[in-house]
Order: sequence, then C-alpha cells, then structure tokens
Amino acid sequence: MEKIKHSVGRGGVNTPRDIVIVQRLLNRHQTSSGALLAVNRIMDGHTLSRLLRSFSSGS
Repeated sequence: MEKIKHSVGRGGVNTPRDIVIVQRLLNRHQTSSGALLAVNRIMDGHTLSRLLRSFSSGS
C-alpha cells in the first residue's frame, strides 16, 4: 500500500501523488450511492468536500 507523504486538503502541500492516493481511498470507502471522485491528481472542490465529510462524520 502506498503511503501519503505530505498533508492533503485545505492549506496542505497537496502533491499530485498524495492526492491520487486520497482520491482512491475515498472512493474505496464511499458509503453513499453518489458518484465516485475523479482520480485526477487535483485537490478540487469535490475531493475537498468528500475529505471534510469523511472526517466530520466520524467514519
């Protein structure tokens, strides 16, 4: 398993490599029937929103 090397999210380092890892993990652990995130190496609004929801919900 690949490891995240830098901070990801609002104010994070957000390297493309780390963003891909986070996007894949968020897609793998999605609990709703919504659309999967695009794995696009970009910390876009969809990725940031899903990331924030993941940590605020206690999942």
